[in-house]
Amino acid sequence: MVTTGPRENRKIIAEGRYHFDPETEFPEMAFMVDEEFQGRGVATFLMNYLIEIGKERGAKGFQVDVLATNVPMLRVMDRLPYKLQKSFSNGVVSISWRLEELKETGTPAGQ
Repeated sequence: MVTTGPRENRKIIAEGRYHFDPETEFPEMAFMVDEEFQGRGVATFLMNYLIEIGKERGAKGFQVDVLATNVPMLRVMDRLPYKLQKSFSNGVVSISWRLEELKETGTPAGQ
């Protein structure tokens, strides 16, 4: 959870969480960022934080569903350093990635 304002009058501006369902291979992530604070890196921060927590707890990857109309969040996902698997159904883009499968950087190893 991300808040702003003085302690006695805090406002929640964002929340991120994941759910580890034993029936699925990857935990599912979800985010909410107040419209006033979108485009400031809050979702990226939350996602990276959740990935680190998930790694510590044994997650092998993650899954997230994003509305196809939510172009800013789709861009956040595309900036991840992992190879993304995407599928589309009923206006929703389902994205999953394995933590061990990094994108090719174009830089030869060791350089």
